[in-house]
Amino acid sequence: MNRRAILSDPEAQREYEEAYLVGEVTDTISALLQGLGLSQADLAGRLGVTKGRVSQILSGRQNMTLRTLAAIGWALGVTFDLSPRPMADRAGTPAAADPGLPDWVSQGDQARRRRVTASREH
Repeated sequence: MNRRAILSDPEAQREYEEAYLVGEVTDTISALLQGLGLSQADLAGRLGVTKGRVSQILSGRQNMTLRTLAAIGWALGVTFDLSPRPMADRAGTPAAADPGLPDWVSQGDQARRRRVTASREH
């Protein structure tokens, strides 16, 4: 099945989006470990969990919570940002009939940071 056919099926599109995000996160963490010269066992020690747990997380077999992601970032000395991007096509999603997204979504990360910072100041 080609990408177009997969993305024309709403359930397949949802699964694709989930798998893509999990892959992005796990690939990023793996690249950080490699770049820092750390092993999964090293990360496990820093997190106080087993190497098997880290392996499950990085394989994508185990669901990773945002708290776990934040803990991994802390253990590696980095933070992770969440930056929403508009989908190329929202057809078939529950959001298909929604009005356009807020301007700050398409303006990128800097606009989001300004908006979040302003809301925290009030």
